[in-house]
Amino acid sequence: SKREEILQILKEETKRIKERNIVSEARGLVLELITYYTLSKNIYDLVEWNVKINKDQLDVVLETKNNLILVECVYNPNNQDIDKEVEKLKNKLNKYNTNKNKKCVFWFWVRPHQTIINKLNTNKIEHEVVSELIENDPVWKNKKKDELEVIFGGKNNRQKNIQEYNLF
Repeated sequence: SKREEILQILKEETKRIKERNIVSEARGLVLELITYYTLSKNIYDLVEWNVKINKDQLDVVLETKNNLILVECVYNPNNQDIDKEVEKLKNKLNKYNTNKNKKCVFWFWVRPHQTIINKLNTNKIEHEVVSELIENDPVWKNKKKDELEVIFGGKNNRQKNIQEYNLF
């Protein structure tokens, strides 16, 4: 019947949405771990990953004797409301109680459009493009980077349909 056909279509679409959400969350988590790993090899006194302070979740927190840096990891800034993301990050930074110099940065997988870079510059927020950074970072020299393409959708920020890899 028509009703059963519509219910089947809705069930399949719901499954696809859940799969996309799982992939999106997994990408975010892997990006946080890549960021954490890369930064942990540098000269910080403290590198924390997935920190919960009050009700805020902080992706990566870096500390030196005099500085505190909050790193927010975003897979693709081009499909985000960057003004909202900047505001959330600044709020997290303002809530962090310390006498150290504080700043926040974004680490993206996908290179942001110039308009987003301009907004970040206006807000005095730095950013890194992780997919480009790991190509030349000595920390990643002999690591298996090609497998990351499967998770993140291709080298040089090419987006591939995740189902091409038969993950679902």
